[in-house]
Amino acid sequence: MASIGKNVTFYNDHPPVTVEINLLDFKQNVYGEVVTVEWLKYLRGEEKFASVEELIDQLQVDEQNTRQFFGTNSN
Repeated sequence: MASIGKNVTFYNDHPPVTVEINLLDFKQNVYGEVVTVEWLKYLRGEEKFASVEELIDQLQVDEQNTRQFFGTNSN
């Protein structure tokens, strides 16, 4: 599950563009490693949420949709 955007929920002026990759059910430390990412499905556009809680709720929905796409269940 990936996000490319400006993190508009936390920044008002000139937010930096970030890339975040969430490796579901992956328990190894890969910080500093080279990875290859393939884009397979577009879930939704960038949104500004009114609270951190709303963002977390949406990320949980995004995770469910990602798992459904790949045919996996939450552990």
